[in-house]
Amino acid sequence: MSRLALLSLALIMTSSAYAQRTIGGVRTDRAPTIDGDLSDPAWQQAPKADKFVDPFTGKEVEDQTTAWIAYDDKAIYIAFHCLAKDVEGLIGKEIRPGAAFDGEDFVAVRLDPFGLGRIEEMTRFQVNLLGTQNFISGVGRAGKAEWRGEWKSVAKKVADGYVVEIEIPWAALDYPGGPNKTMAVNFVRWHPKEGRRSLWSNATAQELAELQGRWLEVNPPKRSAPRPKALVYGLGEVNEDRITLDAGLDLRYQPTSQITLVGSANPDFKNVEQSIERLQFART
Repeated sequence: MSRLALLSLALIMTSSAYAQRTIGGVRTDRAPTIDGDLSDPAWQQAPKADKFVDPFTGKEVEDQTTAWIAYDDKAIYIAFHCLAKDVEGLIGKEIRPGAAFDGEDFVAVRLDPFGLGRIEEMTRFQVNLLGTQNFISGVGRAGKAEWRGEWKSVAKKVADGYVVEIEIPWAALDYPGGPNKTMAVNFVRWHPKEGRRSLWSNATAQELAELQGRWLEVNPPKRSAPRPKALVYGLGEVNEDRITLDAGLDLRYQPTSQITLVGSANPDFKNVEQSIERLQFART
C-alpha cells in the first residue's frame, strides 16, 4: 500500500472517530416499565447508541455500552446496558440523591432540547450502580428539584455487567415547540477502575458542541399555556425555652420555552430533598 493510501486511511479513521453521531427520534406506542429489565418490547423498537469510545484516543473501549432512547407525549425513556469483564468489581457507594459519584460506576444522559450542544447548556441526568440520582441543570434553567418534578431511574446488576433505565418527563425540561426538532444528546459512562469515561458521540475531552450527538426528528408534546407557580415552605424549631417559625415563598413563571423567571421571598437557598441526609433504622 502506498504512503498516500496509508495517509488517506489514517485520515478517514481519525475523522470517523471524531464525527458527530446521530440517532433517530422514535415514538413508542407503549412506555417501557422502569424496572431494570431490558426485555420490554419498547426497547426492541427503540434506536440504539453503541460503540462507545475513549474521548482522548477516539478508540472504542473494551467494556462496551449500548444505550436506547424513545419517547411519547409523557416522557423520554433511556436504557443502558453496560458490559463489564469484572462484574463483582463494579463500584456503587453513594445513596444520597444529588451527590457526586466520585470513584463509582455510573451513566449519564445529556440533553439539550434546543440543539445547541454546548456542555453548559446540556442538562445531565446521572444514575449510579445503586440507582442513586444526580441532576445537573443547564445554565439558565431553574434547577430547583421541587420545580422540575420527579424523574425515575432503576439500576440493576446483571450477569455481564449492569443495566440502567431512566424516565424523564417532558415537564421536567424546557424545550421548543413544533414538529421535527433536532435536539442535542449524548450518552456517557464512567469506568472508575480505569480512571476514564466513554462517550457515544465523541465530543473529545474539550466537550466540543459540534461533536455532541444529535437526536433527529423529535416531535415533543405541545406545551401547556404558561402560568405562574408558587412553592411555599415552612420550618419550625423547638428549643428549651422558645418556639420559632420560619416560612418562605418561591415564584416561577415561564413566559416562553427559553425564558424562566424565578423569584424568592425569604429563600431557603437549597432543595428540600438535599436537606435529608439519610434515614436509618435500628432495633431501638
